[in-house]
Amino acid sequence: MSCRPVSRTRLHVLYTTPLLLGVICLILIIFSLCGLVPWKQSSGTIMVIHRTSSDAQNNHTASFHFGLLGSCYQAAAGDQLHCTPAAFPPDYNTTILRGGKDINAEHLEIMMPDLPPVFFTWWLISIVALLCHIVGCLPVYAPEKLSQHRFRSQKLFSATLWILGIGWTLGFSAVLSLACFVEGFGDEYNLFSAGYVYNQASAGHIFVPLTIAMVVQVIIGLAIVVQISNAPNKDAGEFHSSWTDHLRVTGP
Repeated sequence: MSCRPVSRTRLHVLYTTPLLLGVICLILIIFSLCGLVPWKQSSGTIMVIHRTSSDAQNNHTASFHFGLLGSCYQAAAGDQLHCTPAAFPPDYNTTILRGGKDINAEHLEIMMPDLPPVFFTWWLISIVALLCHIVGCLPVYAPEKLSQHRFRSQKLFSATLWILGIGWTLGFSAVLSLACFVEGFGDEYNLFSAGYVYNQASAGHIFVPLTIAMVVQVIIGLAIVVQISNAPNKDAGEFHSSWTDHLRVTGP
């Protein structure tokens, strides 16, 4: 790579913009998390009961989503409701429940993970990736003071990409589960409706910002790939001149 000065626009597009996108991504995830966590309830995420025609004959059985997709059964009236993970549910009539309002929490045994911890883990991983990314960019913004650390940027960018990929994979699985839950944005999925107010949030309102966050992280990942290719490599012999000269900002 030639040691020519870079324009201010190129500097901001290649380094500043991905960092700002990382902050936006964190805001989107935590905003969705605030809508997903049942702050005023003892337990539960978003619960949707789907009843089949056979379920209508037996009030002790039902297939539903609880955080991640799953199905439940109750051996007898008053017994504990057993829930296990399942694949994609059929298209049933939908009833939205609020935590343990319609099903007594004492009779509910959940054997699958909730979505809020998954999204929170994704958020924490994204924070680690952003911090690692910021440290990798420091020699770019302060080449005169941190020139001796310039060769560490490539490793930090690579670490950021791996961390971001792990978080994105985790977030993708959770968003996919939420997408299967939403199945559209009709009124029946609006958690403002009827008497089932769920922390003033609807599945659609939660799903959209999370999807945007995933797209944003893909863009950040592509930018990091470019940053890795532009980072100095002490083995390449391309940076005999000073790092300061290379990053001297010129033009608009």
